[in-house]
Amino acid sequence: MATRRRRTQQNSCPPGWTWLLVGFFMGVFVSFLFYLQKTPPQKATIPAPVSEKPLPYGKFEFYYPSVIKTETNKPVTELVTNPGRYLLQVGSYREQDGAEGLKRHIESFGITTNIAKTNLTNKGRWYRVQIGPFTDLNKLNQTSAKLKANGINAIVRKY
Repeated sequence: MATRRRRTQQNSCPPGWTWLLVGFFMGVFVSFLFYLQKTPPQKATIPAPVSEKPLPYGKFEFYYPSVIKTETNKPVTELVTNPGRYLLQVGSYREQDGAEGLKRHIESFGITTNIAKTNLTNKGRWYRVQIGPFTDLNKLNQTSAKLKANGINAIVRKY
């Protein structure tokens, strides 16, 4: 007896959901093209010329104005004559980024600087930018004069 073989039909057509997705994306694309035709082109605006005022510390703008306005700067008004160990405190900041910026700025003058972290009661952590310690009073006075000549005020602290 001969066996019958069933023929399976191979479906050469993609399923219906693919046609649905293709139609949806074609509709979105055509809608986008119509949207582009209806929007007017934007006019290019020419920015106003910027006044070229020189910055007080050269061409680097990130030093100005946050570095200049420190919270505990008091100017040095007289030379130190009493022998001892001293520090020059240049600034005190709540954020470490401000202290790092001032440190880099002062080190650009060739002065070695360090940052001391202190915890103040009721005020939290502060970052103090300090130079020193100095035992040589001439070097202390020269450094404070160099800072003052560059527009940076410092206070002298006993170490």
